[in-house]
Amino acid sequence: MIGAFIDAIVGLGRESGSVVCDHYAAWMKQEFPALQPTHSYQGLCCRYADTLHLNEQGHLAMFRELAPHFGIPKHFTYEEPI
Repeated sequence: MIGAFIDAIVGLGRESGSVVCDHYAAWMKQEFPALQPTHSYQGLCCRYADTLHLNEQGHLAMFRELAPHFGIPKHFTYEEPI
């Protein structure tokens, strides 16, 4: 059921030309590449403070999805590979 809801939201975003951050798709792929191993957390449980609200890692993942749409780098300068 949630997949259909998300598909409708993403479709509406496409029709209106809006940027939509599809976290559902990102979570389902569970691909969260990081430049350093300590920055890589897999799965949903590590990205939520509770059942509704993102924690620090969740907000960082959201930023990484949105950044390219605004022409800014996904990674901060302090995240340079070691």
